[in-house]
Amino acid sequence: MLVSIFIFWNIENIMGLGLQYKKWKHAFFNTSFLLITLPIQAIFSFLSVWAYHQVSLHTHFGLFHFIPFIQNAWVECIITFVVFDFFEYIYHIIMHKSKSLWLFHVVHHSDTVVDVSTTFREHPIEAVLRMFVLVVNIILCGASMWALLFRQFIQVFFTAFTHAQYRLPKRVNKMMSLLFITPNLHHVHHHAMQPYTDSNYGDVFSIWDRMFGTFKNLDADKVVFGIDNYIEPNESKNLFFLMKFPFKKYKGKVIVSLLILLSLCPSLKVAGQTMNPDIILGNWISPENDVIINCYKAKGKYFGKVVWYKRYDGKIEDTTKGVRESKWLNSIVVNNLSYCNGKWNDGTIHDLKSDKTYDAIVKFKNNNTIDIRGYIYFQLFGQSVTFARYTNKNLPLFDNSN
Repeated sequence: MLVSIFIFWNIENIMGLGLQYKKWKHAFFNTSFLLITLPIQAIFSFLSVWAYHQVSLHTHFGLFHFIPFIQNAWVECIITFVVFDFFEYIYHIIMHKSKSLWLFHVVHHSDTVVDVSTTFREHPIEAVLRMFVLVVNIILCGASMWALLFRQFIQVFFTAFTHAQYRLPKRVNKMMSLLFITPNLHHVHHHAMQPYTDSNYGDVFSIWDRMFGTFKNLDADKVVFGIDNYIEPNESKNLFFLMKFPFKKYKGKVIVSLLILLSLCPSLKVAGQTMNPDIILGNWISPENDVIINCYKAKGKYFGKVVWYKRYDGKIEDTTKGVRESKWLNSIVVNNLSYCNGKWNDGTIHDLKSDKTYDAIVKFKNNNTIDIRGYIYFQLFGQSVTFARYTNKNLPLFDNSN
């Protein structure tokens, strides 16, 4: 970042647009945003490393592991770069299209002179959102840290490059912008008026804007930096105003929402108190009708054991990498579920076919249907199996058919 800022700061001095403004004063003001967001970025950088570490503990975790030839370093590097750049494109669009999120992002757009220091101009809440999305993407994709770091280094360079207060020659820009975002294109994105503000969302690549119809060009002499509503030019130079601006706009709505939530709290509390946790007790059959689990209670916790399963004449014995079929009966597959606020969580579920144990939560769809969700660390990326209450008092006979 420091090297990039140094390079483009001097390029601005030599080949800048010739805008009349106090460059050092402008830079110091924008740098104040960096001082606020640096602790946030540091925390989330550690979280990114932690997320990568957790993913790396589990082989083949993440979407990238389903891509052919991902083991090749070049393939992995290219796919990581392209996919994460596309995610940035989507994130940028959401920041513009969601009104509540736009109020945070507009702080960045409110700069009336876009130069390399505008890179730092970011509301701390947007910094939290942006870094949180990065952590989620790491978990979702199972990206390698080395490939991700390579991508982040290139992104930092392009962020400084595209915000710099100069323009490429038209011929160079025409060729380069076929694939990459250039200062010429990003200046259009910082134009004060629509529809140009909602264009050229790309981070490094311009191909997404071309593919999805958000690509626009505008001559340099027609670009006016800033925003045509929301924030006045004098307000864009007031740090305290910019910090509180998004909250000020939604203050009334936030208060109303809080009042509604508070009014619902008593009824939610009553609902939680009146539910009998022992409703989970009894027999439950899997969606394939091949396993019945009996849920029982011991020492305040809830457990589930296999009381019946469909036999396959030894075929499971040959194909499973887990517990042998002959040992399934009476195996405890649900362990140590505890009940709190209408949910059974803090337990584990054991997959007999793989002999792996996952964290588990249970949710009732209705009195006779439950979802048992197994996951590793993050519920969002787990899998759910729906069980129905088995109401017949007698268990079925073992099925020895094929």
